[in-house]
Amino acid sequence: MVQLSWVTSVAGLLVFGTATSVISKAVYGLHGEGLHGDVHPFIKPWFMVFLMFVAMSVCLPTYFVANWLATKIARRRHRTLLEHQKRHFEWSVAFWIGAPAAFDLIATILMNLGLIFVSASVYQMMRGAEMLFAALFGVTFLRRRLALENYLGILLAIIGIFIVGLASVLGNEEDNKKGGTPHNGNNNHHHHHDDDNATVIMRHGGGGGGGGVSVEQQLLGMGLIVLSQMVQAAQLTFEEHFLDHFQVNALLVVGFEGVWGIVIMTLLLVCMQYTPAADLGGLIPADVGGVVENTQDTLRMLSTTPLIAIVVVVQAVSLYAYNFTGMSVTGHFSAIFRTVLETLRTLFVWMVDLVLFYAHVQSGGKPLGESWNSYSVLQLVGFFCLVAATLVYARGDVKTVEIAAVNERRRRSLDSGLAPVKEEESDEEGGGDDESSPFIPRLVSAPRSLVNDDDDDDEHDMIYSLSASDLVYSTSAGKSSYGLSAASPSGGRARSALRDDENS
Repeated sequence: MVQLSWVTSVAGLLVFGTATSVISKAVYGLHGEGLHGDVHPFIKPWFMVFLMFVAMSVCLPTYFVANWLATKIARRRHRTLLEHQKRHFEWSVAFWIGAPAAFDLIATILMNLGLIFVSASVYQMMRGAEMLFAALFGVTFLRRRLALENYLGILLAIIGIFIVGLASVLGNEEDNKKGGTPHNGNNNHHHHHDDDNATVIMRHGGGGGGGGVSVEQQLLGMGLIVLSQMVQAAQLTFEEHFLDHFQVNALLVVGFEGVWGIVIMTLLLVCMQYTPAADLGGLIPADVGGVVENTQDTLRMLSTTPLIAIVVVVQAVSLYAYNFTGMSVTGHFSAIFRTVLETLRTLFVWMVDLVLFYAHVQSGGKPLGESWNSYSVLQLVGFFCLVAATLVYARGDVKTVEIAAVNERRRRSLDSGLAPVKEEESDEEGGGDDESSPFIPRLVSAPRSLVNDDDDDDEHDMIYSLSASDLVYSTSAGKSSYGLSAASPSGGRARSALRDDENS
């Protein structure tokens, strides 16, 4: 399969990953002419969810083009490449992917709604909650055993999330005092004058642009994001428990999730054109006409405001590029290195938001980005707690995998009548010392390439396994920045070792 260079992959993940998060928030602050000739913000969270799945679906033609190129090359080198792929891929998996796609849809909707009320940096950091739920579901449903480092990582994540949330609320209160009294968003949710509703909702930011969001709205936003991470963790657990036996390339998984998402979102968007937002308890800001989503108004704003259209296209391209480069990074390096890059992405998102605010980038007379306030240092402390939680939790996963691998090799040695393998010799695939440290990127030889090989033990090297650890970073842009999922960060081989050890 076509693979990008490691430099291009790393740079692409950071650039496009940062762009997707920043644009997801900034697009809500862009103003344009709507359906009735009035100017209002582009608050279209449901349309942005639809856009995300469109970007994901592009991975399907990418796979077929890349597969065609690989097959063409294989005819000169490995004649059996195509037959090998056919042996491992089952088209029925396209239907099975519908279930995790539904999880992904719900999680992404919740995240986009939560993003309305908080800043991009807080949104990014709050997604560290996925680690908590993934660990809980892994222990409860997958009978996963956690190491001491895992529990310590979970504790640090809880502390970090609490600190970030507290800093966001206090910082927003400070900005509200500087910029004026915040409007009560809950009351305006029930208001049918859409211009007022949109204006009130958009004067949010958790520290950006003068506040304007009440404490209740901000808590609601953070709660929706945390809830989305619970759904995301449930998705990963479902994939690992029910779909782990399928062998399918990650591009196909992402592409089919995109197709399923488009189908489901199309049906939902039709219903939303006639559903009053007030009927949903005021949790969702009303679009033009008081409905949940007015697609006619969306298309009107795209056609009359070139800036919004350009930003939407850039977002779609960035989402696709982020998925593609992310998979390439996971192919070149260990999954833990990918995790470190994702934490850098969160830091870059925060930095870009600060630059936007202090560069006085505005839309509709309101600044984009977020400001640095008295509680930003507290938020920074929470961020470092989340980074520490990620690395400590990852070390616990590696430790668990190493122990399981040693036990498995000992069992096989006993079954074959050979002397038990020493613990120091347990790392035959990772190159020994490289795998022992979660902080050092490890270059994988022939990463997940489609090479003809009759050894069934190498199947996980050749084709992506449809499971949580392979998908945690390769679906939507709203995937975990910190959580390592219920699965081990070492991928399919580690998971197999764990299962074999548990069954022995």
